[in-house]
Amino acid sequence: MRTALFSAVFLISGMHVYAQTIWNDVVNIQTVGTYNVNAVIYTPQNYSPTTKKYPLVIFSHGTGEAGTDINLLYNTGLPYVLKNGYKPFFDFIMIAPQRSSYSFPPDWLPGILKDAQKRFPIDTTRIYLTGLSAGGWDCFGSQLNVDSLLGSRIAAIVICSGATQDANMNNMSWWGLSKTPLWAVVGDQDSFYPYNVNMVNSINSKAPSTAALTVRAGYGHGGWNDIYSGIVKTANNQNMYQWLYGFTRTTSSIQPQPLPIKARSLTVNHNADGSYTASFIASASTSTKEFVMMYSANGKDFIPVKVVIPDMLAEKTYTFNFKIPQP
Repeated sequence: MRTALFSAVFLISGMHVYAQTIWNDVVNIQTVGTYNVNAVIYTPQNYSPTTKKYPLVIFSHGTGEAGTDINLLYNTGLPYVLKNGYKPFFDFIMIAPQRSSYSFPPDWLPGILKDAQKRFPIDTTRIYLTGLSAGGWDCFGSQLNVDSLLGSRIAAIVICSGATQDANMNNMSWWGLSKTPLWAVVGDQDSFYPYNVNMVNSINSKAPSTAALTVRAGYGHGGWNDIYSGIVKTANNQNMYQWLYGFTRTTSSIQPQPLPIKARSLTVNHNADGSYTASFIASASTSTKEFVMMYSANGKDFIPVKVVIPDMLAEKTYTFNFKIPQP
């Protein structure tokens, strides 16, 4: 009897102790349906899923970590330093998906974000991206390859020797809207060096002072663990975790604004599939022929997303769904 009681008490006490943990798992990369891929997932020491929300860091691997052997993801980068006991100064959840070749594309991100929010208590104001080499496709592409709305959900990006060839530079105006901060690190002997310089300059031409570049003298295509273990610093002497934590993003890119007289009670909700649902009340006495819903990522540049024709004969609540159109 004493042995049974002791075992029960031991198990109950153990339920509240969470060590820093990293493990092999899968994530669903689709927003509709299920398509699971390999992923390494990390939760911090003292992880408390019922009492706290955590920043999310999505790590994008290079070609050397691509394949079907999930253990390749531990070879370098963020999974490597976390597995070997490195403790960043702030707690976060990491998801590191694996693709069979090269690295994973930016259009996986909406599904990854949706899956993460279902499984973990995510602080949606602190969603960060980081990656190395081929992982530049996902990091740069989050702002340039999917739509302007996705870019506005990311709080900040750190990219190490990032590949740029798959980033759609024709959509650089989206980065001008999102103004997502970027810190790029590359060696001056790296063949990717000139492409990173061009990327940073292009971003800053649309959103001045948004992107920063650190050039490591004498380094080629590598040295990434120095960045992920906090050795490499910004111009302000911050490691990547200190730099990332300095940025947050509002939970919704659309904020209710004052409406014209005779219309009231505007609400806007963000749906799981990336669309929005808006609702407002318009009076029967309004002489307004139409209402235009406008979207802005920066409070200055507006894009029309929906035109509503009001009923002139009765007060009515108007509810409709819409998605943010591409510029």
